[in-house]
Amino acid sequence: MVYLPHGILVDVVRRIGSSGFRELGPFIASGPEGRDAAFDAEVLAEADLDEFVFVSSLANEGSTYRPFFMRCFEAGNITAKYVEGLRRAVKDGPSTESLELIRSAERHIVYAAFANAIFEVAGGNYEQGMQCMASLAVKVSWLEEMVEIGDAVMAQVADLGPPMCGNYNETFRYPAGDVPNCIHFACSMYDVCFECIAYWYARRVALVC
Repeated sequence: MVYLPHGILVDVVRRIGSSGFRELGPFIASGPEGRDAAFDAEVLAEADLDEFVFVSSLANEGSTYRPFFMRCFEAGNITAKYVEGLRRAVKDGPSTESLELIRSAERHIVYAAFANAIFEVAGGNYEQGMQCMASLAVKVSWLEEMVEIGDAVMAQVADLGPPMCGNYNETFRYPAGDVPNCIHFACSMYDVCFECIAYWYARRVALVC
């Protein structure tokens, strides 16, 4: 094997890991030098963890992937922060810490913006949640896209294994009679407007978490 200075090896491994965290496997298994390079904070911070977004259960406690995931989290990986924040919000109920983790990924992960909005509402912070939803609505060009994002977030929630123990029963809050006015004459769970979309998804969070 050709010897490479540690700094150069780390840079090579970082580039490879940015295309998918599984690409780091051969380096981890190759021996001390490869393992040290793969576990370098710079590599872990930039590792592509998209698979953890769409198969969120990989980050659950007890998962064989969690130790590696937490290394990435501790290195400041944005995706790891989002997934861990979502996991804590789902499993543990309302907390400022979980929302801060989700919020830290908003600029990079569109699902984070939506998740932050609905968990804010479910956690009793209606005004903040609606501000988040309004900001996301500016970036999303059509309603169907917002629904697709919402459904993807709920799929992530479901994959994490929500406890269904009423974590948000005491905090879910929606003013004006507890439902948006448009629900009474136009909108339903499957045909929504931007005014009430946060209600339905936050309500679903409250039901399953």
